Amino acid sequence: MPQLADALVPLDKPLPPLGQYLLGVAIALDTKYTGHVPGIDPKTATGHQANDYMNDRTARIYPGLVTHPT
Repeated sequence: MPQLADALVPLDKPLPPLGQYLLGVAIALDTKYTGHVPGIDPKTATGHQANDYMNDRTARIYPGLVTHPT
């Protein structure tokens, strides 16, 4: 699979509405199934914060999987 040239969402800007919704869903599922309540607000999160959260969440769910920071 070819690599994307740039991020689809500027990582230093707040997430667009769909990104906010998807991050909120990920946080809700994480909280429901693990009890982990992250300190991130989907409405104010930047692309970097969302990416860091998802990498952390992935590492907790799949400990052997290597994530790639941005």
